[in-house]
Amino acid sequence: MKHPTRGGQNLTDRYRRLEKSLRGKGTYQKDITELAEEAATLSKSHKTGPGTRTFMGFVVPEEPKPPASDDCCMSGCAICVYDLYDEALDEYKKAVEHLQMSLTALRIPEDQWPEDIQTEPKSKDAKTQRKPNPTLSAFEEFEARLKQKHANDAAMATSGSRSVAAGL
Repeated sequence: MKHPTRGGQNLTDRYRRLEKSLRGKGTYQKDITELAEEAATLSKSHKTGPGTRTFMGFVVPEEPKPPASDDCCMSGCAICVYDLYDEALDEYKKAVEHLQMSLTALRIPEDQWPEDIQTEPKSKDAKTQRKPNPTLSAFEEFEARLKQKHANDAAMATSGSRSVAAGL
């Protein structure tokens, strides 16, 4: 050991001393004050960001965008983009339901609600209605047939093992 009697030095204190000497005491204190104010501002803010819509103090959920036709690889992934979209759509519907119940409980007339959360929207244009995706439909049909085939195979295997056991 170089200096056995000195003991260890607190590196945080040493860093502060070095920073004060390099930047000047006034600048260092100003930076600390600005950081404290910024931290206080961040802790007061809530989840709503600049793109979040609110209505009567409630956050209006944003409908998830469906995946593009080329987003799915059609290889039967365990977690497909269409599965993720379906989950996000279910969460969206639950959030809209919750918002509708909250607005109803506050006795806010439905005609004042945003159009996308009303139970019966005023206008449904042909443009806003979704067209079924033929590729997705064919893939879902294929997966349903494959699932049915596996279920039939499993049923045959269990009934075959029962008949073998009954024959013994």
